Amino acid sequence: RHVWWPSLATAISALPVALLLWTVHRRAVVRVWGVREAPHFHLLVGRVYTYLASALGLAVAGWGAAVIVRTGTALWLWPPTTSMTPGWWRRPLATGLALLLIAGPTWVWHWRRIQDVVQREDTLGQAERASRLRRGYLYGVSLVAGLTVLVSMGQVLYRFWLWWWGEPIATLVAGLANALGPALVALAAWAYHLYTLRQDLRREEGLADIEERERLLAEREALKQRLAEIEAALRRLEEENKKRP
Repeated sequence: RHVWWPSLATAISALPVALLLWTVHRRAVVRVWGVREAPHFHLLVGRVYTYLASALGLAVAGWGAAVIVRTGTALWLWPPTTSMTPGWWRRPLATGLALLLIAGPTWVWHWRRIQDVVQREDTLGQAERASRLRRGYLYGVSLVAGLTVLVSMGQVLYRFWLWWWGEPIATLVAGLANALGPALVALAAWAYHLYTLRQDLRREEGLADIEERERLLAEREALKQRLAEIEAALRRLEEENKKRP
């Protein structure tokens, strides 16, 4: 009846220790780096921490979502005559839900802090959009997600050839169930981060066009002023020539 209690008791007992460690180190960071007095993204350490926390939260949340999709796919595709233990789906589904519900908000919270700075049109927002840290994060996540999609599709193709060459249909079904979850989650992450990167580049191009237009307008005004000065000097010369005998 209480088989689950030892595992739950271990997790609960670890929470106060983790909370104490987090509080002590957070106070130390605030005291040394002055996080309360300075904007969060003014500090390189704070920016690196936020991107790393966002990446870890995304990875764990993606893992949980992939487990959920994989479990649901297996329940949908698996033959009714399977020899698996009844109720086998409960543990993986509970694991996936737990990972997604904990890591998902963690990723959203940290990513929103990043995006709040990126949406600004001042020099701080421009610097963040063009920073190597952000570009490395976006390209890195896109690369990992793309590789995950390729590996998952390769696994499906591998199972398909095994089935084509005489393996049982359960082999193909197992490949689909195991690959569909990671593939769908990785595809969503890949598409979103490439879209975000494209938006950053478009905004930077738009700002560059605005700056170029302002520069050309300033040069135009300077040329107009110079022409006016030349015309005034020519008129003075003509008046002086008329006064000469």
